[in-house]
Amino acid sequence: MRDPDLSSQWLKYGADFCGGFAGKKILDVGCDLDGKLITEIHDKYQPLEVIGINLAAEPKQLSPNCRMEAGNIRHTRYSDNTFDVIVSASAFEHIHQLDLALQEIYRILKPGGFVYAGFGPIWSTCYGHHLWFVHQGQLINYWNTILPAYCHLLMTPQQLFDHCVGQYGQALSEAIVQYVFFSKDQNQLFYEDYEHIIERSRFDVLYFKGYDYRELRALYPITGETLDALRYQYPRNRNFLYDGIMILLRKS
Repeated sequence: MRDPDLSSQWLKYGADFCGGFAGKKILDVGCDLDGKLITEIHDKYQPLEVIGINLAAEPKQLSPNCRMEAGNIRHTRYSDNTFDVIVSASAFEHIHQLDLALQEIYRILKPGGFVYAGFGPIWSTCYGHHLWFVHQGQLINYWNTILPAYCHLLMTPQQLFDHCVGQYGQALSEAIVQYVFFSKDQNQLFYEDYEHIIERSRFDVLYFKGYDYRELRALYPITGETLDALRYQYPRNRNFLYDGIMILLRKS
């Protein structure tokens, strides 16, 4: 999560939902590569152990009971019923085959354990392309490079290139188009896809809620005509105004 205060508040909610983190074994799925979230859990909540996994992580021991590991949540090395709580911040939108990931999370979670996750931007929101790459030493992202709302859903690559080239030049415009339409970083799941995947999982769904990020939404104005175009092109989908999702699941 971009805002440290927001991240801390999100974590506090999670601790309350899950009956506290103290004395528990916790896994952070898709941990930030600086280990900030697992360090905060360790320092503030006195868990028995906290582990962060990420495909791109370098193994690192941050304290005797806090570490980062390289790992794929679809297939882990952990034993059945290992963790009391599994958390994840801003990662589920990147996980392909999310149904398999949830099966693995279910396996390694103890009975009665909780999954607490917040994630976005999801594919069906106005900046769901999740623009985020480095170009000539500069970070290009959906905060500093505002593209037309829903361009990844309603525009063609050529249309987006034509829109960008006058402002950003050919090289950067080509890179933007490549990322928006062809990046594998996003799983391209719509809001309803997440609903269906989680409903079909073995978890008890205690909380499932879409949310808006108002600070960002203000940068991406949306018209009624845009919503009409979305509903015409994607008739099976209706929830285009949620930027992300919060979930709380429990293993029976």
